[in-house]
Amino acid sequence: ARAKAEEALKMIRLDDELRGAFIVAADTVVAVGRRILPKAELVDEASQCLRLLSGRNHRVYTAICLVTPREAYRQRLVETRVRFKRLNEEDIAGYIGSGEWRGKAGGHGAQGIAGAFVAKTGGSCTNVVGLPLYEQNLMADRADKPAPRLKPCPICGKPAVVEMRPFCSARCKDIDLNRWLSGAYAIPAAEADEEDEPPVPPKESDLS
Repeated sequence: ARAKAEEALKMIRLDDELRGAFIVAADTVVAVGRRILPKAELVDEASQCLRLLSGRNHRVYTAICLVTPREAYRQRLVETRVRFKRLNEEDIAGYIGSGEWRGKAGGHGAQGIAGAFVAKTGGSCTNVVGLPLYEQNLMADRADKPAPRLKPCPICGKPAVVEMRPFCSARCKDIDLNRWLSGAYAIPAAEADEEDEPPVPPKESDLS
C-alpha cells in the first residue's frame, strides 16, 4: 500500500490540479491459518482457493496508506474474520464460470456473487467488500492535526505515549499502581504552624 501511495504521489506532483490532494492506497490479502492465498489469475488457483475456504474461517487483511496534502504518511492495517458456508462442486463450478474471481485475493470477491458464500463476519464489513470506509475516514479526519503535547512519564521521565498517558509504557503504569496500593503515595500530615502551637507554660525559675 505504501509503494502504491508513493507512486501516486510522484504522479500528482506533476499535475497542478491534483497537487495537494489526499491520496489513499490499499492492498488486500486473504489468509487461512498461516497461509496467504494468491490473487487468482488461473482457474486452478481459484478452484483451490474456494475448496480451501469452504466451511472454514479465514481472515481478510487490508493495509491502508493515506498521504495528506502536506505529504505526511498515515498507515493502518484492518482485519476482518470471515466464515464461508460449505461449498459443493456446483457452487464452485458456477462461480468459476462467472469469471468474477479473476485478480481477486483468495480467488473470490464478496462484493459480488461470492457474497452468498459468506455465513458470518467479524470486524469491518466494508473491508470484505472493498475499502474499510470507517477506518479510512477516521485517518482522514485526524490527518494534519497536531499531535497532542504530552508531559514526560512521571515514573521514568521518558516521552509519554497517547495510549498509556500519562505514562510511557505498561510497566511504568503498573509501577504507579503498585505505589498507590503500597501506600507510597500517602500524603503526610501537615506540620503545625508556629502560630497554632499551644503556648509553653513558663518555668518556675523564670518566675522567681
